[in-house]
Amino acid sequence: HRVDRRQRQMCIRDRGRVAQLSALSLQTNTPYWRYDSLRKQWHLSPLLMSFFKWETTEEETILSGEAFEQKIAGCLLPKSWDQLKEKFKTALREGVSFEAEILLAEGFEYDRLSVSGGSLSNALHTVQIIGTLSLPFSKRQELDGNKLAQFSLDHARDMIYWLHQDGRVVYANQAFLNRLEYTQADLRELKVSDFVADVTAEAYQQFWDSQR
Repeated sequence: HRVDRRQRQMCIRDRGRVAQLSALSLQTNTPYWRYDSLRKQWHLSPLLMSFFKWETTEEETILSGEAFEQKIAGCLLPKSWDQLKEKFKTALREGVSFEAEILLAEGFEYDRLSVSGGSLSNALHTVQIIGTLSLPFSKRQELDGNKLAQFSLDHARDMIYWLHQDGRVVYANQAFLNRLEYTQADLRELKVSDFVADVTAEAYQQFWDSQR
């Protein structure tokens, strides 16, 4: 019974940390991640999943260590991935915080990202590492206000899309694509009637006119 009580207390604390991380991620528009060393699982926020253009939901995604390594290794340059693994192993072994700048493979909008993490330990070993993902400070300085605004739209947790007068989709962020299972190529021919039920061309035109 004593062990069961301790396990329940740990679960309650874990749920509290997850709730705090989720709220913080939403408030600051910051992708977060959490590694559970006891279960060897990665907990990834929807923002982080969309950042790498991985399929996501509105909830945390949980991946096994092996599944996460396969995913992230395909997004980073090999040398950068090796360096990040070494920093992570040190954080697990010594219970320390770390920061790293990672270089992304081709196909992403930005060539590098900043990763930071902090360890949570008990009397025996590190049980969790919690961290965030962001643009490096040097990269943020290079971007003007318009690009920063675009970055925020592209990686927002909520679905964002813009429509033309005739109902065509002229912009959709990654959250929209992930949740409705569209691709960027689909946007060329996508109309609001394709994903909003019972919207006719006439009804949309009336709505458009009422908003002018």
